[in-house]
Amino acid sequence: MKRWMAALLAGLLVFACTGCTALEQTPWPVPSRTASVLEDMEPIQQPDFDDDTASSTAQIQDGQEEEEMYLEIIVGDTVFSAELYQNEAARTLWQMLPLTLSMNELNGNEKYSYLSQQFPTNPQQPAGIQTGDLMLFGADCLVLFYDSFPTSYRYTPLGRVEDPAGLAQALGGGNVTVRFLPSV
Repeated sequence: MKRWMAALLAGLLVFACTGCTALEQTPWPVPSRTASVLEDMEPIQQPDFDDDTASSTAQIQDGQEEEEMYLEIIVGDTVFSAELYQNEAARTLWQMLPLTLSMNELNGNEKYSYLSQQFPTNPQQPAGIQTGDLMLFGADCLVLFYDSFPTSYRYTPLGRVEDPAGLAQALGGGNVTVRFLPSV
C-alpha cells in the first residue's frame, strides 16, 4: 500500500511540475484595442527591414511568379496609388478588398483602424517610418502613415503609397473614412 501511495505522489509531483513549465511558456498578451496601447507600449529593438520584405518587384517562389498587388487608397476625392509587398499579411489584406474603414488619428502622423480578422505577422523595426508607409501593428491594426519620423516600434510591412505628396492634407487632422480598392 505504501508503494502505491508513493507512486501516486510521485506522479502528481511530475504532473504539477509539467504544469508550471507550461504556464511559463504562455504567449505574449495581446493589447486591448485602444489608442493608448500604442502610446504605452515599450519599444523593442530589432534590425532594419529585410530588403526582400520591401521588394516592389514580383518574386519567384517554387517556380511561379507572384502577382503584383496594387491598390487605390481613396480619401474624399483624392486617390493615391499604392503597391502591396509580397508577404502573407499583404496577401491577407488583398483578399479583404474592397475595404472602407473609419480610421482614427494618432500622434499627428498616422491613421489607424482595427480590422475584423487577425493577420499573419512578421513584425520588424524599421529604421524609420516614411510618409506613405502602410503597415500592420500587432495582428489586426492597419496603419497608414502620413508623416515621416523615427520609431522604435515593430510593424509588419504591408505596402507603400507610390507618391504620397498631399497625403497629409487629404487625411486631415481628425478621424477620416478611407477606401482601399484593388487597382484595375
